[in-house]
Amino acid sequence: MKLLIDMNLSGRWIGLLNHAGWEAVHWSTVGSDIAADSEIMAFAAENEGTRASRPGLHHPRSLVAVKSRR
Repeated sequence: MKLLIDMNLSGRWIGLLNHAGWEAVHWSTVGSDIAADSEIMAFAAENEGTRASRPGLHHPRSLVAVKSRR
């Protein structure tokens, strides 16, 4: 599975995930830091990936992965 790590998660996740055998890329390396959610989801769908994001400041230990439908 390919993971697209969102801007609200640290880029340090990439090394950890890659070391564990996951194919992962941080959004900051492939897109704009002011991109709309729709652009990020479109990129994930086009690249057969799943977007990993943190739902908000009220849930600092939560992680959400969303797969876009084509």
